Amino acid sequence: MFLPQTATALLPELARIGITVGGALKVAMMPLGYDDAILKQYGSVLAGVTVYSTTKPFEINDKGQEVFLKAMSDYAPEIQPATVDSAVEGWLSADLFLRGLREAGACPTRQSFITQLRKVTNYDGAQMTADNNVDLSTNYTQPSTCNFFTKFPPAGGTRFLPQNFGQPYCGKPISPAQEAALNH
Repeated sequence: MFLPQTATALLPELARIGITVGGALKVAMMPLGYDDAILKQYGSVLAGVTVYSTTKPFEINDKGQEVFLKAMSDYAPEIQPATVDSAVEGWLSADLFLRGLREAGACPTRQSFITQLRKVTNYDGAQMTADNNVDLSTNYTQPSTCNFFTKFPPAGGTRFLPQNFGQPYCGKPISPAQEAALNH
């Protein structure tokens, strides 16, 4: 697993000694990097690298993304293109915050905000996440096991390539004992 800056420095050096993504290096994954600026600047170096995220890739172009993009165009024109991780995370944070305020009632306190938000069992993640029905009563201790996987295109490609037809892959949680055994 790499961050974009590390991957762009390491992958060419690995390729120089014959270790390439999809060859001897079966998979290269990053938790960040789904960003058009990174694609434009480093796309040929990162060709074949996979970025995973709990948010939908914009190549899906669904309703939640359309709402987000229109609002960003209308109210934050300085953040264009808006398809960057920080803008999406900010949007989701604001959406969750507004949901918490609605749930907390007319005179919210910090405690009522937290208590009422943790009772929500159907948060839709602004229709931009892998889980469209998040149970906030459990997700702070049991995070989502669903992620979208998007690849950098072959050298010269101009668009990210969502995997699994743009659907998330969902795993199964492992127990603390299983985790300990895996880390042993």
